[in-house]
Amino acid sequence: VNWDFEEIWEHDPTHNFNDGYPVLYYQEFDHIPALNTPLVEASLTVIENTDHILLSWEAIEDANSYRIYAADDPETENWGDPVAIIEQTQFADPVLDENRAKFYQVIASAQEAP
Repeated sequence: VNWDFEEIWEHDPTHNFNDGYPVLYYQEFDHIPALNTPLVEASLTVIENTDHILLSWEAIEDANSYRIYAADDPETENWGDPVAIIEQTQFADPVLDENRAKFYQVIASAQEAP
């Protein structure tokens, strides 16, 4: 209650600085290098004879891991916790309801995957 995200606190939606928890604006996080992450096209493929899709993308230079987020709404402000943190440039996910749209966001990170 009453958190000031305009002048005091900052969100950590990528979980790169404070494991997803808010951080104070004055704190600097030089220990994690910023990555030049251009917008990269991803492809989504149905894996034949399974109930899974395969999300794949090009590797980002200097990325040590990728955080995969999923949501029902592509315009959401809060993607929640990552559904996976991986080193590969592919991610398989089960299709739980073929009538419901699911959107993905992939964020490159300089941190090692757990």
